[in-house]
Amino acid sequence: IPFIAYYQAESDNNLSLLQAEQERGIKLAVSAIHQEMDAVLSDLRYLSQHNAIRNYLASPGPGTLIDLATEYQGLAGQKRIYDQIRFIGLGGMEEVRVDFNGGNPRIVAERDLQDKHDRPYFEETLWLAPGQIYVSPFDLNLEHGSVEVPHKPTLRFSVPVADNQGLIRGMVVLNYMGQRLREKLDSLEGQAGRIWLLNEQGHWLMGPTPQDEWGFVLPARSQRSLERLFPRLWQQVQAEE
Repeated sequence: IPFIAYYQAESDNNLSLLQAEQERGIKLAVSAIHQEMDAVLSDLRYLSQHNAIRNYLASPGPGTLIDLATEYQGLAGQKRIYDQIRFIGLGGMEEVRVDFNGGNPRIVAERDLQDKHDRPYFEETLWLAPGQIYVSPFDLNLEHGSVEVPHKPTLRFSVPVADNQGLIRGMVVLNYMGQRLREKLDSLEGQAGRIWLLNEQGHWLMGPTPQDEWGFVLPARSQRSLERLFPRLWQQVQAEE
């Protein structure tokens, strides 16, 4: 009996240590996410108010447009975390767009600009006031209505932009490269253990294997979810919400 009591005490202690370590890992991951997102929000606020956008809205034309595009190109090259930086007009058409282009940011030609009026981030941002920010779900980037290949994990941050008279004229949209966040979380593995990142429906954004991820976007992987593969764990997650 004394041995059993001692074993139980040791087991309880080990379990407490494991739980504390897991909680520490979660706090590290949450801190990393907040740090990354705060930096993006700071950039977005700057881009919605800086001189190049104000000049363009006050006097639209080739000169002010190229000045704005050059500003975006410089930021894309400096920060290296945005796959796209765009100004989209109220009709949904991209007016200025810079693509990261594998590390050599390029200004997209007018003929290649796209209509984004039916994209959720555009529709949601139209309801916001200047200064309010929309953050999209973490998913895979679409180009011309289809999932881009190779896959690009993406978060879209957008904010309405007003002219000097206070009238909303469009929005700035940043496509944050989600792979950067995934790599930051992966780098914590030594301190925090293996990190999984899921959406509210239990589909993996970072999962046990790459083939388990993005089931809510890729139909062939729709059955790969925490609920189906680890039902008891999913029930526990649901109970703790």
